Amino acid sequence: MVRIAKVQLPKGTADVCALLLLASLLYFLLLSVSIGDYNFAALVAAIVVIALTFTAVLIRPRGTPKRFGWIGVAVLIALIVQSAIAWRPSGVNLLRFWSSGEQALIGLTLMGVAGTIIIGLVLTRSGWQRMAVGLIALAAVSQFSVAAYLIGKSEPEIDVWYFHHEAITAFSKGTNPYAITFTNMHNNNGRDDSPLYSREVQKDGRLLFGYPYPPLSLLMTWPSEMLLQDARYGLTACYLLAAVLLATLNRGGVSIAAAAVLLLAPCAWLVFRDAWTEPQIILAMAFVAWCAIQKPAWLAAAIGLFLSLKQYSVVFLPLLWIILPRPLTLKSSATFLAIVFGTMALVSLPLALWDWAAFWRSNVYIQMIQPFRYDSLSFLALYARTLPAGSPPPSPIIAAIVLLPVGALLIWRLPRNIAGFALGVAVTMIVFLFLNRQAFLNYHIFAASALVIAAASFEAVYAESCSSPGTPGEAG
Repeated sequence: MVRIAKVQLPKGTADVCALLLLASLLYFLLLSVSIGDYNFAALVAAIVVIALTFTAVLIRPRGTPKRFGWIGVAVLIALIVQSAIAWRPSGVNLLRFWSSGEQALIGLTLMGVAGTIIIGLVLTRSGWQRMAVGLIALAAVSQFSVAAYLIGKSEPEIDVWYFHHEAITAFSKGTNPYAITFTNMHNNNGRDDSPLYSREVQKDGRLLFGYPYPPLSLLMTWPSEMLLQDARYGLTACYLLAAVLLATLNRGGVSIAAAAVLLLAPCAWLVFRDAWTEPQIILAMAFVAWCAIQKPAWLAAAIGLFLSLKQYSVVFLPLLWIILPRPLTLKSSATFLAIVFGTMALVSLPLALWDWAAFWRSNVYIQMIQPFRYDSLSFLALYARTLPAGSPPPSPIIAAIVLLPVGALLIWRLPRNIAGFALGVAVTMIVFLFLNRQAFLNYHIFAASALVIAAASFEAVYAESCSSPGTPGEAG
């Protein structure tokens, strides 16, 4: 365990952390204002996010040590601005999703959470990191309490909630969750022409696919659904637990700030409400970072769990080169990769092989035939809107083509440790989303969260402490 102590960061590392925290704050802000849908102003802001992130990639984490206390103040100011803009009573207002009687409760809770974070940051600068971590935990409990109250009073208005409910109900009765079908709640008066799905999977008011998430996601959702009849409780807990893991990563100012950014993102409330599964992969990514710093022996298995949660995780596979144990040897690399892929097989294959054809259709094929969404928050959607009426939409292969040189840049420039891996995940996801045919709030919130995880990871790896010299967390 990293001892409680004031830490200093090499100048280059401090700059990287500052850039990543600033990029994540701006990212969360544009998501809160746009609600993750197409928005030209949000795409302009995204250019700044991308520029900040790639600048962080190019900076080397070295230089003379310097204090990092000013970043805490900058983060607090940015959080206040973000909350003031995203929760303002006119214009784009996220509170419209809840009844007016609940607005006061949310507001008071956010004030209380913000207060605990401010106190935590102040105490962190004074060397009271342990108490700051406790306050982060208290803030997470406060957030969960309000989220649980709102979930209990809200009616699900999205198909994702029914996917969880019906699939886990079937699974608990011994039916393969990948072999069922769902009611098409967007079938437009029985015409089976919802733009949300391919026409191929819509028939007689039914969606002709089963549970659209990997087996590990179903297993993680199962306890909340079975005990509380609502998957959203468990998904909310995943997100908030990720913030606690970040706060305990190094107990330094950046870790505390990263947890604060994650906890106070206004757009997270919509993710809780709509039962999206990204909180699971956010938790898994935070757990990967925590294992790298605190329990290196668990790292390979943690990465296997992380890669098992979403179909798009395949784009992160090249980044395994960054996290392989150093110095590189055939034996150590083979062992590490065997644990990674063995973990993936262990948590995925039992359910996938139950009915491979149904699993493939529900998890892979359905993603390949999804329609182009002109309401996506992506530059591909922006370009598609400029094309003449009737023109075919841009090819999704564009993202794959751009990811090739980006991946090469990441493997060339990023450090060979958890900090480099986390930043690589964030950059890869950002590029993948902003050039994708479907990119909405649930996907983007993971990319924004990966930025704060990367910032905390850089501090944990490169922090210089009066009681703990060296660079913990190196892969190897």
